[in-house]
Amino acid sequence: MLQRYSIRQEDVEPLAEGVLIVLEKVGMLYQNEEILHSLESIGARVDRENQIATFPRRLVEEFVERLGQMVQFFYDYGKEEKRRGSKRDFIER
Repeated sequence: MLQRYSIRQEDVEPLAEGVLIVLEKVGMLYQNEEILHSLESIGARVDRENQIATFPRRLVEEFVERLGQMVQFFYDYGKEEKRRGSKRDFIER
C-alpha cells in the first residue's frame, strides 16, 4: 500500500538501525572493480568473487557524521524553480 505521509520521528531510529545492519551483514552489489577497490581502501570488506562490499557499522557512522545534514531540493515545475524541499512538497507534489 502506498503511504502518503513522511516517516514519523519515532520510526527514524529503528529504520537507521535496520540500514546499519543490512550494510554490515548483507552489503551491496558493486559490479565495478574500481569501486570495490576504493571501498576496500576506506575500510569496507570486499568479496570480489561475489562483487559484494559490506560496511562495518563504525565506518558508516563516521561517514554520516562527516556528511552532516543533507538538504533535499525540490523542483517546482509550476513555478519553474528549484528550492529546498519542504515536507509538504514531497508529500503533495
